[in-house]
Amino acid sequence: MRAIGRWAAANERWLSIVVATVSALLFSIYTGIATTVPAGEGGGAPGIVDRLAGLGSLNLLAIAGLLALVAQVFLAASGRRSRRLRQREEGQQLTEALLEGVLDLVSAYQPRETIYRGLVAIADKKAGVRTAVLGAHMRADPELNLSKPIYFGVAGEAYQAKSVRAADLDDSNRDIAQDGTRVPGIWKETRCVLAYPLIGSDHEAYGTLNLDSNESLADSRLGDRKVQEAIGKISDVVNYLMRHHSESGEAPLPR
Repeated sequence: MRAIGRWAAANERWLSIVVATVSALLFSIYTGIATTVPAGEGGGAPGIVDRLAGLGSLNLLAIAGLLALVAQVFLAASGRRSRRLRQREEGQQLTEALLEGVLDLVSAYQPRETIYRGLVAIADKKAGVRTAVLGAHMRADPELNLSKPIYFGVAGEAYQAKSVRAADLDDSNRDIAQDGTRVPGIWKETRCVLAYPLIGSDHEAYGTLNLDSNESLADSRLGDRKVQEAIGKISDVVNYLMRHHSESGEAPLPR
């Protein structure tokens, strides 16, 4: 379906012309049928032709034009959806590339065998969940496409408060939700999380960016204020790239 949508968007103008031409052709074909088939009260195709014949040429022309207009509106909407889909996919790809580069740079200045990962999760307020839509350095226990309670964990606190949050984790609180239940699928090596909210142009959070590590905040340097400020600038860029995932469809430009 996506491939069809992309093709329709790329050929929207020609498709409109084709639809109008086909509509006119069908009208011409009908006119020929209506003038050669005797009127009657039969069922099936002859009955349909008889009923259409009673509409008259001008009415049939209006119907053909209306069908062409409906088809063009459908194609235009399909084109907009396809363009929006391409923008979302492009935003994801650019975000993944950006996070990969940032994490590679952080790892280069860390002498320890430290693992860093990045996740972007988009919130569904009606369903009450945040779902990870992309990740960087996802080499251990991937959480991609995992839906978590909307306020779960450090990233959930950042989402709720609309401000940066950071904390060390251990086996006692790593996968525990606010109601005390366990959330399956969480990376068992996580020892710390640094999270930033993604804010739309409506000033509401629509997702989160979080970086985690198998080391503590101190050992991974994710607790360093300068590192947090630098990654905060990166989160502004991620926010911009992911703007088409927000409910409003926009987000502030990076400062």
